[in-house]
Amino acid sequence: MDFERSARDADQAIAFYAPLKSPDDPVPSGERTIARLLMLALSRAGFNVQVMSNLRSLDMKGDPAFQGACFDAAMRERDRIIQTLTEGGTARRPHLWCTYHNYYKAPDLIGPAIADALNIPYVVVEGTRAKKRLNGPWARFAEATEQGLDRADLIYSFTDHDEQALRVHQPEGQLLKRLSPLIDQSGITPRMGPPSQPFQILTVAMMRHGAKRASYDALVPIARMLSPGIYQWTIVGDGPARDDIEAAFAGMGLTVRFAGACGDAAALRAIYRDHDVFVWPGIDEAIGMVYLEAQAHGLPTLAHDRIGPRSVLPPHGLFAPQTASEDIATELERLATDPQYYAMRSDQARFHVAQNHDIDVAVTRLTEGFALL
Repeated sequence: MDFERSARDADQAIAFYAPLKSPDDPVPSGERTIARLLMLALSRAGFNVQVMSNLRSLDMKGDPAFQGACFDAAMRERDRIIQTLTEGGTARRPHLWCTYHNYYKAPDLIGPAIADALNIPYVVVEGTRAKKRLNGPWARFAEATEQGLDRADLIYSFTDHDEQALRVHQPEGQLLKRLSPLIDQSGITPRMGPPSQPFQILTVAMMRHGAKRASYDALVPIARMLSPGIYQWTIVGDGPARDDIEAAFAGMGLTVRFAGACGDAAALRAIYRDHDVFVWPGIDEAIGMVYLEAQAHGLPTLAHDRIGPRSVLPPHGLFAPQTASEDIATELERLATDPQYYAMRSDQARFHVAQNHDIDVAVTRLTEGFALL
């Protein structure tokens, strides 16, 4: 199949599906953003990208009844899609099926069967193996995930951790490629000039219990180490844990402003430009699009050295979790008081994103991978 030729034809179709969260979902999130960016990258490569289903298989609790209902719904979706794609003979048959994010809590229960039925390549972007989940409450979903990843002709991984697991269990003939998390930098105007006085720290994150709350809790000791006259901190986000998070930051001299949620992209870009540095620990973060957005705006970006942040941040922005509070506070002090050091880190943030995560980089890597099928 000549994908270099296909990319030049406007009618070359790719069937697209995101079981974790559809790109058409009305609720903003990092998962939806990445799905939309992948579709944009494929479109820029010249392909006609079609979302084939909005079925969401996400099971956060390990609920057998929910999983059973998903399998039933997926069977109906498979029948519907196959009928739709075969009504016009080969004319409507896509050149390949592309699934974004197949993992044990949100498996692709549709794509592998359709790829088999239509005899087309099956591609997964961000495939995650978790063999230990083959026992326990997600066992049925985990088995489906493993079967789907075994079926894939080409898998792109986002992290070193995922890539290692995929290589250990790589079937013969399967292609494994690396694709860095991506961002569309069009419309982004980076901040310029020396650091502000007082120094403006930014955090953008949803306020949920669990991992998000743990990251907020990890910010509190950092905030307590900072001098009120030198720093101000803005937190953009909302959610069910907001009252508890605000209470955790109460009683300190540092000015901490809770700005609430910001769903408007232009307004959020303005917020990035008005701040000097971005801080978010990233405990149990899968990737964290906010890290890419902050760096694209020229904000030095600081996080714990964990799997998710490690996939999108350079080494100098990562801090060992055991000493992160003190180390991040020290780094903030240097950024706030040394203009030359700040300028260097700001330039490095923009360069890192441009070289590794810009959507045009993804266009090239996706096209190169498809050409091998």
